[in-house]
Amino acid sequence: MSDKKLVVITGASSGIGEECAKVFSARGHPLLLLARRVERMEALKLPKTMCKKVNVTDRDALVAAVKEAEAAYGPTDLLINNAGLMQLDAFNSQKPTEWDNMVDVNIKGVNNGCHAVLQGMLDRECGTIINISSVAGRKLFHNHAVYCGTKFAVHAFSEGLREECAPKNVRVCVIAPGAVETELLSHTTNEAVKGGYEEWKQGMGGVLKSSDVADAAVYMYSAPQNVHIREVVLTATKQGPCGNLMAKHHVCEKETQRPHPLRAGCWRDAGLSVSWSSLHLSVTSVSASNAKDPKRKPGAIHSD
Repeated sequence: MSDKKLVVITGASSGIGEECAKVFSARGHPLLLLARRVERMEALKLPKTMCKKVNVTDRDALVAAVKEAEAAYGPTDLLINNAGLMQLDAFNSQKPTEWDNMVDVNIKGVNNGCHAVLQGMLDRECGTIINISSVAGRKLFHNHAVYCGTKFAVHAFSEGLREECAPKNVRVCVIAPGAVETELLSHTTNEAVKGGYEEWKQGMGGVLKSSDVADAAVYMYSAPQNVHIREVVLTATKQGPCGNLMAKHHVCEKETQRPHPLRAGCWRDAGLSVSWSSLHLSVTSVSASNAKDPKRKPGAIHSD
């Protein structure tokens, strides 16, 4: 009998979610794949895989799908909260329904995914949650006001949840990719904004592939449970803080990323150079107790 545990992936019908499904299936894990386009997930024909047509904004349907998969494959050991929506525009020009869509999927959807698996992980005192965020959750971009707001929220929520879960040996991780070649931009309805974004991508000579992000997820999850890789920020190497083409299109306005305790080198080169701009890690169960200790000494492990 395999000792590989259940992996739940939202937004699994394309892009990063689809690639994560392939990678974790190849490693022998049973999967629960969740998305609205169930036929796309079923077409992958992955073994030991349950595919469910679920919108992450539907909390009850998400919980029910997780319960069904756990009855078949055992407890969830990894959740990859990948479902996301990016609709770019200037705030005052954007339809309010587009704000609602991004808040519902990018924030509430992440909350719902965590809700569906968290109690079981806490009871077992083991488990990992990886929330797929964005560099737009670490810095500001023109025409990204609401999108950046939702991704900053993912970072804040993840940090807060991490503090709550650390004493129970449950890891809450964030992957913040830069531009990735996925279907995400297709949701943007402003054609001028979309065209500027595409030109910016071309100016970099290529962006991340979904497999680059999936590899980062494997790296985080594969660490021993007592080692918590809290956050990975990765971009195409030529995606600078504010490159010439980005400045031309006013895509990047201000670098807000704070210094990080560990700088990583380069990710696996698969035809496109990829740079990890930051990586956080800690001992899984120390963060909450150390964060509350007013006497902690400089250099001690803590949650800042």
